[in-house]
Amino acid sequence: MTNRSTLTEVEVAFVHSQRVARLATADAEGKPHVIPVCYAFDGTYFYTPLDEKPKRVSESKLRRVRNIAARPEVALVIDQYDDDWSRLEQYFAPDATYEVTGATPALLKGREGIFRGIKKSLDGFDRKFTKRDIEIEGAPQAEGDTVMVDWLGIYARPGAPALRVRGRSIARYKGDVIAQLKDEMKPDESVMKWFGQYGEGLDGSYS
Repeated sequence: MTNRSTLTEVEVAFVHSQRVARLATADAEGKPHVIPVCYAFDGTYFYTPLDEKPKRVSESKLRRVRNIAARPEVALVIDQYDDDWSRLEQYFAPDATYEVTGATPALLKGREGIFRGIKKSLDGFDRKFTKRDIEIEGAPQAEGDTVMVDWLGIYARPGAPALRVRGRSIARYKGDVIAQLKDEMKPDESVMKWFGQYGEGLDGSYS
């Protein structure tokens, strides 16, 4: 994976076309915190306001400010929802693979196969919920060309308690593109019990 300190012309144009980003910080113990923020970009640095509206606490006591003071490493995500999956092709090698372990194991090969399988799982599972939140647990871990992220998925559905599923995503890069992607799902007893009681009509399979 190549480390870059500058953005390409295409990336800069995209940054200027958007208005909202997600700012991820972590406290001294590594507990993550993610919030939506407005931003400005001058070609080198990103700036985000602390808001002009009245606050119950001083700016220095805001959680994101305290987190940055404790751990200056942050992540700023600027994205745009789009069902045009071809936009993701630039991030995956043509012969990339995607493996899923857990309740719905799968091994998808090639970009088209990966996108087709993920879309099927999203349509049959994720989009059947009224709300889905993904929380990053701890800082990402990098080892050579591999990046690992632990996460917690929280799913809401009327008439059912929140479904909480933990997992780990592992991406191995070849240059600037993903060669291998793996999601290790970790369903525990409470997850299986939830599916037994409230999982009717849900299908998270990839094929």
